[in-house]
Amino acid sequence: MVDGYYLRLTTGDWNSALIAMIVAYPSNTLDLDLTAIPMSMLLIAGDKDGWVPLSQTLEWASGLPNVRCEVIVEAGHLLMEECPGKFNRLVLDFLASIH
Repeated sequence: MVDGYYLRLTTGDWNSALIAMIVAYPSNTLDLDLTAIPMSMLLIAGDKDGWVPLSQTLEWASGLPNVRCEVIVEAGHLLMEECPGKFNRLVLDFLASIH
């Protein structure tokens, strides 16, 4: 995992891409009414996420009709890399529950 991130930091002009992402962050919105999606959804959050605070995830979950919200304790933003076993188990359990 460390090697993968390091490779991105040593790729030419990576700093310009990072700056562009940070500048665009305030306007990075999803123009989609998620409440209109009829199928079940799964939100998985890390309680230590530094990009999307847990309070924001819980707020999103409270406004969605067919959502299952799961929180992984002591995890940050990269759940599938930080705790792949827990993340995969939650996804597989969710998929099994929706037939």
